[in-house]
Amino acid sequence: RNYNYTQILRNSCAWTRPDGAITLYGKKDPENETFKCGLEHKRAIERAMFFGRRQSFTGASSAAKPQRTMGGLEYFIQSNVFEFSGAPLTPRNITEALEHSMKYGENGYEQGGKSTKWFFGSRRWITELELMWTDKIQLRTLDEKMGLKVKTYQSTHGDIVLQPMNIFNGQHAGYAFVVDMA
Repeated sequence: RNYNYTQILRNSCAWTRPDGAITLYGKKDPENETFKCGLEHKRAIERAMFFGRRQSFTGASSAAKPQRTMGGLEYFIQSNVFEFSGAPLTPRNITEALEHSMKYGENGYEQGGKSTKWFFGSRRWITELELMWTDKIQLRTLDEKMGLKVKTYQSTHGDIVLQPMNIFNGQHAGYAFVVDMA
């Protein structure tokens, strides 16, 4: 059976008492540090969601409790994986991959869903798609209550919501995931 662990992610943020009392130009140091720690915590959550490995292990001592890490999308996705490293990135290759990707899941067209999927990718991927689909990408309000505006591409197979992910830059620049959020 498919299962996952719940991982507790912690990012420590500390400063000395004098650092908290000193007024610097701009914000106080603890405020800046808390903000930076919050960003690092969010990045750690995103990394675990996309690239985490499901594991369970215990420390060296006999009183050590098991520690568990959660598996991310890369860990669980075993099928419907497309490799574009050798092939040129053409509208045909992308459309064929979308045809296959849009088929499955609750929102897939085989299930009678509304065929809306999210494309999480590096800035490089988003740039390539925007250049390829210049006149076909629309800026739409996805959630009227929150005013969430996203760029979407309407293909014949369904709508793709484009979401650039900064954690995919660098080591994971070639990665992208098409996800059925249902």
